Amino acid sequence: MRIKNKTMGMRIIHTQITPNIRVSTAAIYYEQTYYVRPYWRFETWCFSKDDRQRSFQVIHGTDSNKFSWYDLRTSIKVHQYIAKNLKKKFAKA
Repeated sequence: MRIKNKTMGMRIIHTQITPNIRVSTAAIYYEQTYYVRPYWRFETWCFSKDDRQRSFQVIHGTDSNKFSWYDLRTSIKVHQYIAKNLKKKFAKA
């Protein structure tokens, strides 16, 4: 028997670094999974089409079935840290 994942997500913050690089952070609620209870997961993604920067994902705040304001603040700080460092790396000379 297969159980479908029901998800609900909301974008928290988004930063465009260059036309080819952006950083996005979202809170995603997974209602139904195979072996675990419903939970919130906060994710920060760096999407890149630039050869100098790889795309990557940071997952944080995965253990709560209630929305965590602490994890929200932490995810914003992680987003700002990544965006700040990428802006320095790709600043126009």
